[in-house]
Amino acid sequence: MTIVCCVSNIDVFNDCVVKSLKNLRSCLDFDLLPIYNNNNVYTAAIAGNLGLDISKNKYIIYVHQDIEFMIDSGKQIAAIIESMDDKRIIAGAAGMSIQYDNNHIDDWGFCDFNNKVGVVYDENNEIVWDGVEQDIVHSLDEILLIIDKDSGIQFDTSLDGYHLYGLDICLQARAAGYEVVASKIDIKHYGKYSSSIYKDHNFIKKLIFIYNKWFMNFPSLYAPYAHWCNDRIVSYIPYVLKNNLHNKIDVSRIAVKINN
Repeated sequence: MTIVCCVSNIDVFNDCVVKSLKNLRSCLDFDLLPIYNNNNVYTAAIAGNLGLDISKNKYIIYVHQDIEFMIDSGKQIAAIIESMDDKRIIAGAAGMSIQYDNNHIDDWGFCDFNNKVGVVYDENNEIVWDGVEQDIVHSLDEILLIIDKDSGIQFDTSLDGYHLYGLDICLQARAAGYEVVASKIDIKHYGKYSSSIYKDHNFIKKLIFIYNKWFMNFPSLYAPYAHWCNDRIVSYIPYVLKNNLHNKIDVSRIAVKINN
């Protein structure tokens, strides 16, 4: 197994990921592959593909630089990898149940979040993502992705920046007939270090890009972002899209109001 991390802040990476690797060593045999990205040379998708290409191991864990592995993380990850097979090629720590494929979402994107899968803690040991312990999911958050390299799946480098690449690769896998699963992994997410969608001026356009790419396969799109941050987006419109006409969306005519 190879742990791959796109590193833009070495101090954060050392304080979170590196210091907590001791909690994996008793259960997992792994290599650590940091993709150093101090000047944002790579997008998240490009860094992820570098990890897939360079790694010699069957499984890679693509993890954020602000993730801390807790005491039970190693045995939980080992159990997840043991359960993966030719049908199940991507797993993660936080996702939304596959029920969201057919969940009712009204025209403005309002929905509830009762179908969460996985558990994530913040730096204060408070649960910020609280769901069932394991289930097949619609999509995963990118904080931690376990990928079977032998499947040949790759991140879409058309998605620049550091958001939505996890949603897209999950939809790629599912459209090809594979399963995506979320399972409880005891990790802490130091969300204050994560790149903010509020500073990503092309976030909405990227979301529309994914919608236009996948609307024939998936009438609803959902990515479990922002739930461990203080910021909230009005009605979560950027995270849930549904077009009842199943038509492509013209990016040039979209206007979405974002509040803090």
